[in-house]
Amino acid sequence: MTHAAAPSEVTDATIRSRAARVLALVGSALAIAATVAYGWLIAQAITDPGALTILNSDLRRTSGRTGPDNTSTLITIEALSVLGFLLGVVCLGMADVSRRRVGRASYTKAPGYVAGSGFQYPVRPIGWGWQVLWIALLALGWVFAYAVPYSLGLLRPGTEGYLFLLVLLFIPLALSAATCLAAVASLVKKLSYGGQLHRHPDHPTASKRGALRTFLYLWRGDLAIAAVGGFLAGISIWPATTGQAIVAIGFVFWGALFFIAGVAFGLQYWRTGEPLAVVTLTRPPANGALFK
Repeated sequence: MTHAAAPSEVTDATIRSRAARVLALVGSALAIAATVAYGWLIAQAITDPGALTILNSDLRRTSGRTGPDNTSTLITIEALSVLGFLLGVVCLGMADVSRRRVGRASYTKAPGYVAGSGFQYPVRPIGWGWQVLWIALLALGWVFAYAVPYSLGLLRPGTEGYLFLLVLLFIPLALSAATCLAAVASLVKKLSYGGQLHRHPDHPTASKRGALRTFLYLWRGDLAIAAVGGFLAGISIWPATTGQAIVAIGFVFWGALFFIAGVAFGLQYWRTGEPLAVVTLTRPPANGALFK
């Protein structure tokens, strides 16, 4: 069973204010730069597909040889943009955890057969209004990632640059849909959590060993399953607009199934015995550079 560390082991793992500001600045810079670079690729696919054809040519090694292991400028920019954006989001998330902390962080230890020892941050939950706003923005992003370009005739098979634009828009299409339904599942869990505890007054009050706690509390598996559902449902618009109705229905069916399963798991969060407004960093930096 996991347990709180002895008083001598408890560490004030609060991210330093200066480190939090640096994380916010670095995260913002990475996210903005990645968005601009990726947006430039999309603009080129719309206005000058020939430029992307040139960018997609193989990069030559210093020896001048080309081969299957080579990449292209286009793929390199796309990959770096996606990785940079995700890294920026992680940095912004860590800074946000620091901003919303409401108390002293603690360190919990787990036996070797259970993953999850690490710093636990009590945080102020995001208001449901803000969460609804993010859900709306993500849904809007999904619409702009495919429905709008399609309605403008930019994603019709046979049009110049169609394949380039389709590949470029697939990533924001999938990410926005997956994140949107994960946020919806999170909101349902948040709004129902009080009712969960009320309906189960005998709920555990301390951490319990077991796969369910690891899955729901440490891994946030319910949100991951809902995100898979969002991904499947979100990309269904692609076959739906290319005449593959059966494939689209299949994506929607499995997407709905995964989303419902994620929500159902979230409604069992009370079984973990853990508070909802806690962020756990399972592997804090060994040198404690971000902590004090």
